[in-house]
Amino acid sequence: MTQMTIEERLQAKSLENERTGCIEWTGFRDECGYGRINVGGQIKKSHRVAYEVEFGAAPQDKCVCHKCDNPACINPRHLFLGTQAENMADMRVKGRRKGVNIGSNQANAKLDEQKVRQILSDARPSVELARLYQVSAAVISSVRLRKTWRHVGVPNG
Repeated sequence: MTQMTIEERLQAKSLENERTGCIEWTGFRDECGYGRINVGGQIKKSHRVAYEVEFGAAPQDKCVCHKCDNPACINPRHLFLGTQAENMADMRVKGRRKGVNIGSNQANAKLDEQKVRQILSDARPSVELARLYQVSAAVISSVRLRKTWRHVGVPNG
């Protein structure tokens, strides 16, 4: 018995949606809806594998993004390369951030939006604020540098 090629495996586990033009992965999908495929003992995202079959290896520092916003789609014509920042910007522009737990909606959040605004307007040292809010100084620093909680507007003032 001969082993199926990657191309044959992708084709065997997908189905074209005639309405959208998406070629949807019908094999295993993760909790976010992205297809997963075993390639040489490694589990990879099926859309990335489909992109690489069509266009060649994608640089490791690039994401394979969806024009169609369908995580199950493996149609190479619907895929493009982008940085992580470009992928996140594309997500925000297209409104796909809805339903994602950010800020105080996260189950393990120790801060909330009001506390973050207070931190942003407070000139005290990070170590002091960390004690006050019962978080690490690194958390305070990340808030102040806008690495986290970027969705919270900067207070006037």
